[in-house]
Amino acid sequence: MTEEVKADDTVASDASAPAAPETAATSADPMDELLAEWDRANPPQPEVQPQPSESTDDGLAALDEMQQAIDWEQREQAWQSQLSQSQDQLRLLQAQAASTNVQNEQQINQLRGTVNQLQNSIRQAEWQQHQQRSQQDFQRLVSDEQAKLPADADERFAETFLLAEAQRDPQLAKAWEGQYFQGYNPLERAELELAIFQHGQQLMAKVALTANPQQRALAEKHVQFEMQQLYAKTFIEPERYRSECKKYVEKALDKMHTTANRPRIDRDQMADRAAVAAAVRGGGRSVAPPMPDLSNLSDRELQKYTRENFGF
Repeated sequence: MTEEVKADDTVASDASAPAAPETAATSADPMDELLAEWDRANPPQPEVQPQPSESTDDGLAALDEMQQAIDWEQREQAWQSQLSQSQDQLRLLQAQAASTNVQNEQQINQLRGTVNQLQNSIRQAEWQQHQQRSQQDFQRLVSDEQAKLPADADERFAETFLLAEAQRDPQLAKAWEGQYFQGYNPLERAELELAIFQHGQQLMAKVALTANPQQRALAEKHVQFEMQQLYAKTFIEPERYRSECKKYVEKALDKMHTTANRPRIDRDQMADRAAVAAAVRGGGRSVAPPMPDLSNLSDRELQKYTRENFGF
């Protein structure tokens, strides 16, 4: 009996051993089913991440825009203020510069005027000094040459002849002034060289219009020759130029001496001859001599004639 019971227990235990999980599963299923039904009835909501609302974003954006606008206005005002200050400073500097420039220009003009006045004064003083020297030399030359003339020559023959000859021949006056030539200063020489160069350029520009190559080449050589001659005549050595001028003046003096030594008509003798001829023509009657040509009488002869005939 006991063994049967044991056997049954063993069988029961053997039979119940594999069925234990099923029992446990069966015992757990209702709960799981309930949970599943709950889950199905109340499905879990997805987790929502916290996000700012659109109204909040709009407000923040508006605040940011306002703040940016305020900052921009402040910056713009600051820039405008700086710009205005800079413009004011610039206008002030320009005004000061303009005033300074005006003052500088005025000073420069005053200095330029002073320099010009001094230069003109120096030129005038030099010219006056030169005129005095030239006049003294001329009077000395006239006195020396007058002493060499015949005794019957007019006392102012040399002066009158030379002045009349200078009036007739301007080259004589130029030669007289050329005796004092000392050469050009650097500024005068540069100006003359520039004038000669420009004159040559003008001539060469006209030559370039010649169509024939041979004629153009000959014209270019001719212009070059003329420019060389002009340069040589303009920038002659001072000593040589003074020597040539002196020779020209001496030539005029020789002409004066030749004129002074020509045989002159004795007007008194001619008057007596005219009186004799008139007496013969009048049949021996005394006839007054003819009226002399007063324009040909010298000062001394005119005074003598008026004294003898009119009593004064």
